[in-house]
Amino acid sequence: MKEMEGKFRGMRDKYSIEIYTIHKNYNAELYIENINLTIV
Repeated sequence: MKEMEGKFRGMRDKYSIEIYTIHKNYNAELYIENINLTIV
């Protein structure tokens, strides 16, 4: 039971890190688009 819990937690952490990275990249792209709009 403990072993499964550890695996599950590891999966969850990896998953949330991936979501965070995607979210960060998405925000960076929006930020770059906004800069381009203000320059134009």
